[in-house]
Amino acid sequence: MKSIKSRKIAAEANNLTVENRVKEILDAIRNVGKKALLKFIKELDGYDGPLKIEKEQMDKALEAISVELRRSIERAISNIRAFHKAQKTLLNKMALDTEKGITAGIRFTPVNSTGVYIPSGRYPLPSTVLMSVIPAQEAEVSRIVAISPARGKKGIHPSILAALKLVGVEEVYAMGGAHGVAALAYGVEGIEPVDFIAGPGNAYVTEAKKQLYGTIGIDGLAGPSEVLIIADNSADPSLVAADLLAQSEHDPMARSVLFSTDEALAKEVLEHIEFHLRAIDPSGTLRAFWEGNGEIYVGDIYEAIEFANQMAPEHLELAIADAENYLEKLNSFGAAFIGHNSAEAFGDYIAGTNHILPTAGTARWNGALWTGTFMRPQYFLSIDARGAASLAESGEILAQEEGLMAHKLSMQLRRKSND
Repeated sequence: MKSIKSRKIAAEANNLTVENRVKEILDAIRNVGKKALLKFIKELDGYDGPLKIEKEQMDKALEAISVELRRSIERAISNIRAFHKAQKTLLNKMALDTEKGITAGIRFTPVNSTGVYIPSGRYPLPSTVLMSVIPAQEAEVSRIVAISPARGKKGIHPSILAALKLVGVEEVYAMGGAHGVAALAYGVEGIEPVDFIAGPGNAYVTEAKKQLYGTIGIDGLAGPSEVLIIADNSADPSLVAADLLAQSEHDPMARSVLFSTDEALAKEVLEHIEFHLRAIDPSGTLRAFWEGNGEIYVGDIYEAIEFANQMAPEHLELAIADAENYLEKLNSFGAAFIGHNSAEAFGDYIAGTNHILPTAGTARWNGALWTGTFMRPQYFLSIDARGAASLAESGEILAQEEGLMAHKLSMQLRRKSND
């Protein structure tokens, strides 16, 4: 394996300053409540307007967006909803007779309430509205609350409000950051707490979710976004270059990685990156992001597969011939994009898969946000008298071995009552 271009920015280390600051914010919201929340919103977001977004404001936001944007959001809603509705079929109630008179089962029940966090930092993200809300709706969560940080005195961006209106979310608050997450977790005057929070955010949001886990459930802890593209000599270098830059433009820490099995292709990709940057990046911001956190490696396909399984990327593009045949060898990724036309950007917006995915190697044990994220597996067990008598003797032996005599008694009494 050979490096053609390496990162210039080291991975972010755990930031004790962020951890301590978030703890201060959480403590203030828990102890002082709404007064502290409004103070943080004014200081950090520059907003002192209404906390709750009323229906009229959402109606106006929907009217304000272009017809083309509305149609695009509606098309994305249709595809995302179809895919996440189908996921519900994987979560059917099941019961099995493990022995005669013994029935073990499982059912899946939605959480009662969830908050969804919609980021709005460098750019508004109406697509994240769809990716977080629709799975919760398809899981049949009864209360869905959306929060998004205000962008100064103007409040929440109109495209975010329009997307929320189109998916039918009615409880919306102009608050973000650690303070917004804390308000949903603890509840403040006028806002009931939720059981679960989903959606990506910045370092403060992620740290708040981490510290609040246990008070609420969370979908995961989001880090900087990332893509790994495996490409061979069948790939179009212009497309590969565009896909790398698409990932880089998320933020300075976004990681864009190419592993090419052909060194000539890798060098062509670098040339096309330069060409694209001249065309779309007059400010030089994207160039700085790519130069700081872009990587290119060259090796054979087996080294590429090993690299991918170790990296466990959020997004994995297979710009190779016979891509389907290699997918089974790849075991750790958030979402895979198979073949030359399957740009990761389609998954970000409109194809139907979810863009809230595990980052920073957590795909080794975690997966994408899906309808099941908002559902709880619950076991049930039904044992008749004969089944209890049959199980008891073996159960008593196990309880005796563990020294749990009340457990033994519980089973023993049922056996004796059926002798």
